[in-house]
Amino acid sequence: MGAARRLMLMRRDGFDPRLIAGLALWIDASDGATVWQDAARSTLASANGDPVGGITDRSGVGAHASAAVASARPSLIVAARNGRSVVRFDGVDDVMELAGTVLGGNAAYSVICVCAVTGGSGVRSPLEFGVGHPALKESSLAWVVRELGVWREINADTVSLGNWRVRGLITAADGAQAYRQVDEARGSLVATMEAATGGGTLARAAGNGAACDLGEVLAWNRALTLEEYRSVTRYLTAKWGAT
Repeated sequence: MGAARRLMLMRRDGFDPRLIAGLALWIDASDGATVWQDAARSTLASANGDPVGGITDRSGVGAHASAAVASARPSLIVAARNGRSVVRFDGVDDVMELAGTVLGGNAAYSVICVCAVTGGSGVRSPLEFGVGHPALKESSLAWVVRELGVWREINADTVSLGNWRVRGLITAADGAQAYRQVDEARGSLVATMEAATGGGTLARAAGNGAACDLGEVLAWNRALTLEEYRSVTRYLTAKWGAT
């Protein structure tokens, strides 16, 4: 099935990220059938304040999120945003690890995250893949990538505590380790960026915890087209009442 046909079906039948080829991760805190109290994913989290020890990856790839240590588990906050539940990380010791390699060194990838900063500042990332390639910086919800060994900030924005944002990053191979970051609102930037490596974490980067409410994370192991990107961000903006 072609990309245009898949997008047409999503418009007619309702959005499903799995119809966009290359989906590598789908974490959805609002799906009560995928959020668990334990890392083994045996007991569902349903009550406000329940610990969240596991989240099933809805992509079907198996990149499930887990927190094996009880003290590291974030909390479920019921009906926190647009009538939907979120996972709240305290910024101190809460962290979840993603199984597998997720983006796994791909030259081209796309990541879209819905979250709100609830406290703190600095490079404390609600989301990171591998060794900071890329990470989402808490203080501004800017994407932070490594360019020839040096951190580079993209899409910097002023974010007030509690403001919900949809943040997307698309990289496309453009020669030997050259990637283009595409941002619909701000145009394009061309830079030599390092590929995404390793697995990933929710609410921690380089040892720093992030104080945040996390709604949804989607990742593809290729560069989305602009039409695909817009379909995803429209869906997430409407679903979460984000900007």
